[in-house]
Amino acid sequence: MYPVMLLERIALFLDGTNAFKYTRSGQLMEIWLAHVEELPVVVSKINSSRYMVSSGNLMYEMTDEEKAYRYILRVFVVMDRTR
Repeated sequence: MYPVMLLERIALFLDGTNAFKYTRSGQLMEIWLAHVEELPVVVSKINSSRYMVSSGNLMYEMTDEEKAYRYILRVFVVMDRTR
């Protein structure tokens, strides 16, 4: 069995909540708060060990998949609290 990759883990989390909506195309995922118009959080897989998380003018490159997942979940918590 193959390990679940970052984008799949994020999709599993988002599928379990009504607070967010997302689109996914290959190695790119765009995530928004549901019912709110604002810039999305974009998660891109650059290669097997590099991810880019961005929104607006902010960009973070990460090389550790587990740290990237935890970071993105923290972003979701902050986004959800501010709506």
